[in-house]
Amino acid sequence: MTRLIVDGDQIRTFAEAVFRYASDGQTISLRIFPDDGEEEEALSINPVKVNGHGLVPVIEAAIAQAQRAADCDRRAVFCPPLGGFKDGRNAKEVNLTEGYTLSVDCDQRPDEARQKLEGLLGPATITAASGGVWTDPETGECQDKVHLHWRLNEPAIGEDLSRLKLARRIAAEFVGADTTNVTIVHPIRWPGSWHRKNEPKLARIVSITENEIDVRDALELLERVRPERTQAHGGTADEGQHEDRQDPRPTAELIANITSGEQYHPSLVPLSARLIRSGMTPGAVVNFLRAIMEQVPPERRDGLRWYPRFDSIPQIVTTAEEKFGTKQESTPPGRIIKSSSDFVRDFIPPDYQWDGILQRRFCYSLTGGTGSLKTGIALLLAASTALGRSMSGRLVEQGRVIYFAGENPDDIRMRWIAMAEHMGFDIETIDVHFIPGVFSIDELEARVREEVEALCGAALVIIDTSAAYFPGDGENDNVQMGAHARRLRNLATLPGGPTVLALCHPVKNASADNLLPRGGGAFLNEVDGNLTAARSGTTTTLHWQGKFRGPDFEPMAFEQWNVTAAALKDSKGRPVPTVIARALTAIEQQAAASQERTDEDALLILLLESVDGHLSLAAIATALRWLDKKGEPYKSKVVRSLKRLEKEKLVTALRGSYDLTEKGKSAAKKAKYNRDAAGATYG
Repeated sequence: MTRLIVDGDQIRTFAEAVFRYASDGQTISLRIFPDDGEEEEALSINPVKVNGHGLVPVIEAAIAQAQRAADCDRRAVFCPPLGGFKDGRNAKEVNLTEGYTLSVDCDQRPDEARQKLEGLLGPATITAASGGVWTDPETGECQDKVHLHWRLNEPAIGEDLSRLKLARRIAAEFVGADTTNVTIVHPIRWPGSWHRKNEPKLARIVSITENEIDVRDALELLERVRPERTQAHGGTADEGQHEDRQDPRPTAELIANITSGEQYHPSLVPLSARLIRSGMTPGAVVNFLRAIMEQVPPERRDGLRWYPRFDSIPQIVTTAEEKFGTKQESTPPGRIIKSSSDFVRDFIPPDYQWDGILQRRFCYSLTGGTGSLKTGIALLLAASTALGRSMSGRLVEQGRVIYFAGENPDDIRMRWIAMAEHMGFDIETIDVHFIPGVFSIDELEARVREEVEALCGAALVIIDTSAAYFPGDGENDNVQMGAHARRLRNLATLPGGPTVLALCHPVKNASADNLLPRGGGAFLNEVDGNLTAARSGTTTTLHWQGKFRGPDFEPMAFEQWNVTAAALKDSKGRPVPTVIARALTAIEQQAAASQERTDEDALLILLLESVDGHLSLAAIATALRWLDKKGEPYKSKVVRSLKRLEKEKLVTALRGSYDLTEKGKSAAKKAKYNRDAAGATYG
């Protein structure tokens, strides 16, 4: 058998054109995948770093890897993604740092597709015949399938990666191209390598130009011709063969096919149709199918199959809704009585975003009064999620955050600026995205969903606050609040299956042991758990009340941290103070509790020994030497301490003064005895 020899010159030309502006330190992932119809992970991966000495190392490694694919005993394809990665660990979107081309895989009517796109964007930098052939079903004419690549005039980074992905999606929709190539990390065959699905055929460069595009300008042009609806094209030959209304396979088998990684699309399609026919909402079906896909072992999640199928789930569900959404079956398919094994097969293990606390695709409320530090805790969780840092000793899964800053965007901006300095993150690149201001979630949900998809999904969505986005006229109206909670819960079906955390105000005059969100049981019934933020002094305790799906957890303490930052100044250049939250360690919690008790004892003794029972707040603070940073009497500390003692029924308030109760006098005498016995002084 004649050896298949790759064309090194074409590989060199292609690499020099595509990676011309790749930054030093970027990793190019040179990958080989099966090309024999079997759906498997990569056969070979060679990550090569751009090291400051040009592209020679990348090109030499690419030629060697392409030849390795050609020499492989089984049919294999050399198809590295056209992106730069942070390192060689994987070629997932989370590891992508630079994008270099707007690429379109024209596998349907390629000549017409090329004419339309080049008429809009100008000549493609590289037009490559991929090795496949498309046959016109009407005329029988054969046309080479082509890959069109427009080089960007500078690498897409940060937000521009999302713009590039959206531009690739619109371009594919515009000409009916293969939408699995929308993601920048999707593998694509390089010219100079061999197409081996049938008779071996060398992929080749058809034309090359020096035309480049700006990703923002290109996106603006594409937006003008964007199809109203997404139309999926391409994929494997069996993708249209599993949409019959009555697929004979049981649901358990379809799920097993997916979770094992053996079969995706041929099982996702009938399962989606079955769920839609059962009356499940499209959003819930998307959420459910993504949860199943995420049970596939990480080692089987390859770029050629798993990621494109995961991204295509919304389109699969949309198609099922169009075909079957209005036609309900009178009885569910299959047997309604399930065996024990069938029943437990549907179990989906918990997927924690914040270990032991918040699960993915769940919706939670965080209820606390004004000044309870709930916004500070939410912002700390947002930063910890983007950075992948533990919080209160519990692991936080790294991921993208969408923050609805509705109640007080300016305050959140100041806190975020300060957090960047004190937590040491880059405010320009951290993967947290804000939606400032108040709007109707119902009216803009589709737009939010589209933009989150363009960002490649989210892991956490924070609503600050629920009240800011409430469209009704009565927060204590159970019916309206129940509907509002369902509206927030639906955000858990956004791309990525994020956790949703809605910050809530408590019922009126709520005590620390009654921190339930407004709306009562109607709101509480729609969330998976109600976290609480209870303030005591400068410490806030995070726990839960009313409802929590999952194992109980120990309360966690957070401290209000009054800070300034170099980048946070007023118009006259003076530092602007703000507050952020800091998680306390177990030792710090014990120390804070001990200091709080010491302060309370000192206050009890002062009231016991006071000749004049009508001490002012300033007089109490001065006597106990409780002074703020300016040396002024720390009256707010006195108020907080008195409130705690009043709650314990040790003091009583009357006409602006506080007196010891009988229980308080007993506690004060005991505290004084302990002080004198220890020879200590308070204050």
